Amino acid sequence: MQKWIQLSPYGTFDHPSGKQVVSLRDGERCVKGTETLSFRLKLKKIPVYIGHPDDPLFQTLPEHMNTTVYGHVTAMRSDNTGIWVKIRWTEAGQELVDNGIYTYLSPRWLSEKGIDGGYHPIKLLSVGLTQHPNLPVQPIQAAPRMLPRALRQLQERDKKIAILHFAQKINERMQKTGESYPEAWQFTYNENKN
Repeated sequence: MQKWIQLSPYGTFDHPSGKQVVSLRDGERCVKGTETLSFRLKLKKIPVYIGHPDDPLFQTLPEHMNTTVYGHVTAMRSDNTGIWVKIRWTEAGQELVDNGIYTYLSPRWLSEKGIDGGYHPIKLLSVGLTQHPNLPVQPIQAAPRMLPRALRQLQERDKKIAILHFAQKINERMQKTGESYPEAWQFTYNENKN
């Protein structure tokens, strides 16, 4: 049985793009986006990833490169304690949660700038699993004892993905500019460092 998981409390929060403001009104507006026929018929789904690989701000960071979908939001509600979702996990997603590899949710919103200067969510685009949420959300479940082997495997996979992504950028740079491998490597390294 799916349970309600806190996606966001209400309040004003720091964000790389600026001040993020989440109010009860914003929550109600986001819930309306899930009250469509296409959402109810599961024709339109809100995916759950590790991190935010669908966000251009984060795509080059190793912990946000995995585009595997680990679940889908099946329901959303807004009450006086915050915004809540129910998620249908894939087998791999359930394993990540059950083993405590990821214990928090992180929303990716479509936002608009309000008259208060803050960015207000108007629609939920996706959800990211994380260990370091930007918002002070409640954990998905009481954290079980971590499985060190599973965590190491996940970290190793993320490193390999990052290396492959870096190598791909070098090759693209060499093809585009005709630079040698060391030149393309140095340029790509400097670009990713910033």
